[in-house]
Amino acid sequence: MECTVPVEVHLATEHADVGSLERTISAALVEVGLKLWHELVDRLEASLPVPAACEGCGGRLKANGRAPRRLVSLGGEVELRRRRYRCLDCGSEVVPLDAALGLEPRVQHTLGVQERGLWLVTEMSYQRAVETAAELRRWPIGRGDLHRWVAAEGARIEAASEAQTEAVLGDHPIRERDGPRRGTVWVSADGTMVNDRASGTDFEIKVGLVFDGVRRTGRTRRALTGRTYVGGTGSWTAFAERFTATCQELGVFDAERIFFVSDGAAAIRWIRERSFPTAIELLDWYHLVEALRRAIGDERTDRLETALAIAAPGDAEGLAELLAGWAYEEAGADLARADKLAAVRGYVLANRRAIEHYAIVPLASSGPMEKGVDLVGCRRTAILTGLKPTVHESRQGRCSPVPKFVLEQRGPEVEGKAVARRPHLCALSPGHTIGTNERGRGLTSCRICTNCDRANAHSLPECVLERRGSERGAGRPRIAGGRAPWSGGL
Repeated sequence: MECTVPVEVHLATEHADVGSLERTISAALVEVGLKLWHELVDRLEASLPVPAACEGCGGRLKANGRAPRRLVSLGGEVELRRRRYRCLDCGSEVVPLDAALGLEPRVQHTLGVQERGLWLVTEMSYQRAVETAAELRRWPIGRGDLHRWVAAEGARIEAASEAQTEAVLGDHPIRERDGPRRGTVWVSADGTMVNDRASGTDFEIKVGLVFDGVRRTGRTRRALTGRTYVGGTGSWTAFAERFTATCQELGVFDAERIFFVSDGAAAIRWIRERSFPTAIELLDWYHLVEALRRAIGDERTDRLETALAIAAPGDAEGLAELLAGWAYEEAGADLARADKLAAVRGYVLANRRAIEHYAIVPLASSGPMEKGVDLVGCRRTAILTGLKPTVHESRQGRCSPVPKFVLEQRGPEVEGKAVARRPHLCALSPGHTIGTNERGRGLTSCRICTNCDRANAHSLPECVLERRGSERGAGRPRIAGGRAPWSGGL
């Protein structure tokens, strides 16, 4: 179908400048776009056959004039007047043009406008997205429209993620993948608490990150390559399933080396042990330094320097012995300080292997994961899971808009029945708290897999859930050393 649309442009050449040219051309483009809409829609409607009978009851249809409909497109607002037919038997109305164009009832914005609105709301607040759309393109979009689009898109993505997880870890797994990743793959996981305005409680967002390297984008700026984020608000068990399924599809388990960087929390270690048994675990240097600083005290800089000098080469046993000695010395003078030193010693012992691997990757950092939590958990999860806005005080002390996940994705907390979750003490690291599983118990009490061990070396871990079953694999392979694409201290 070819169409020619005339347009008239009036420009005063004696006072023409770049601004007047730009305004004239922009107005002409809008006018041409609207004329094309009307011309093409009229031709398409004229080519449609006249409906003979009602699809519902088979009754005779009679022409019933034209029905107006407002449609917001990328080119602007379009007012359509479509032919309408009414059934003489059941009274239902039929609009052939809506069926031909795929227009659903009560939908006023095209798919292109909805996609751009969703992109805006992942980068800024809902109100700012509305104002930006009106200022830049004069699209009449309301906050209610954005909320509906986010909820609908989040539900679609959630369904696709569940189907992907079931396809990989279900009773009849499909082992197809995008292609094996060569070389080294970096994997991280973390969580952050977000406030739920509706219930007044906090809930945790889990985020996973997979990437295979970095590239330089400026003199001091770098970007991750092959980056993929996975997010969720369910239990750590559900998140581990989703994260494992995504890694399988990405070919992570076929990589030559897998580095798993974390902050050493019990829930993250649980994911690494069950889903990434052959990965080289690394403890984020910043979290180790801060844990030692809080336990030793800011005033004892000499002790902190000594502890860091022992930890940097990966001597976890030596660090644990040093902390135990200091705790014994402080027991008689400062019992609170002794308890802190004993607690951080438990943290070091729980992450002993991750510290020892500093010999492979010196001063490993989870900076990309922390940035990913800020991006995914605090700004961009709106498009991923369907959110509503709230305000969260970030780690840097700034307030930024944080979307709230829809209730239907939070399991037993549907219909405003959310209950504040109490922290549970970690059985491995005294003084630390961990999340809860779907039964509300501490993760250390959840026996996910009863017949696999740390030496499990499947190409696809089958031990994510107890009901999935597992097979014993070969021992942990010996992996050659490497260096992180980022490294350094604080």
